[in-house]
Amino acid sequence: MELAERILMKVDRRIPMNRIGVLLAEALLDGAREGSSEALAERFADVAERWGRFGSALEHAEALSAEGECLLRLRRADAAGPLRDAAEALGELGADRSVAEVRRSLVQALQLRDP
Repeated sequence: MELAERILMKVDRRIPMNRIGVLLAEALLDGAREGSSEALAERFADVAERWGRFGSALEHAEALSAEGECLLRLRRADAAGPLRDAAEALGELGADRSVAEVRRSLVQALQLRDP
């Protein structure tokens, strides 16, 4: 993780795409270090919204997936929303393997909602 942090320090954050990418990378690193939390889920949601506004479909889907996974680890039934959106977006991109992974998590989230 130290190497990743050093690399992030060198990224030119004046470029909007880089700035959003750094936000996602920092959230992923924090999640690996500290585990899931409400604040981390909110950060992923913020990054997903930013990627959506920027128009980057793949990164938007990945951030939605990260948000959903974080909420799922917190045992929150509302994880289904971002996971469903991520699966749909990834499907539109033809990312079949990623869709399958997200759908497995979506099934778990739906079970939280309807035990």
